[in-house]
Amino acid sequence: MRIDRVTVGIAACVVSILTALGTAYCDYRGFEHYTLKGQTHIHDLGYELIPQVDIPNIYRSILEVGWVPFAILNKNSVRVMTEISFVVAVVFMIRFVSMTLTILPSPVEKNHKFSLDKMSGGGVHDKVFSGHTALATIVALTLIRHGIWNSWAYAYPALTALYMIATRGHYSVDVFLGFVIAYLVYAVFYF
Repeated sequence: MRIDRVTVGIAACVVSILTALGTAYCDYRGFEHYTLKGQTHIHDLGYELIPQVDIPNIYRSILEVGWVPFAILNKNSVRVMTEISFVVAVVFMIRFVSMTLTILPSPVEKNHKFSLDKMSGGGVHDKVFSGHTALATIVALTLIRHGIWNSWAYAYPALTALYMIATRGHYSVDVFLGFVIAYLVYAVFYF
């Protein structure tokens, strides 16, 4: 499939703006609904199986951008980054819709004030589905497809999912759906 880089760039910008607006909306509505009216916790099997841990943010940053040198320092870097950006734009448009349709309670007590850190790490109530896991899945599939990483790359989305559950950044269903949706969207375009 041939992808126009300018179109992908515009789509990525639009989706980034919608994601920021959706995160702000979810945090506002979630704070109003859950915090002001009393926090409601939901059952999560992943939380029962994986203990909560406090991991320094530097590890989240490594998970988020550790793949970038592999994607840009190869002979097909433009094609690889365009492919990743295209699939991310489609998946994050789906995420924008899903996270604003159902706003879940925060798994842990968090600060509801806006910060730039939240924009990269996610908001308090933007849960359905995990953008971190979706991005890690898209990156792994793309880098495997182009021969940059081998099949061990599937550990990347798995580690990201474990990190998101262990730090209580997402519910288990969020990381599961993030993987499945990203895989299926990628498969529609590239398998």
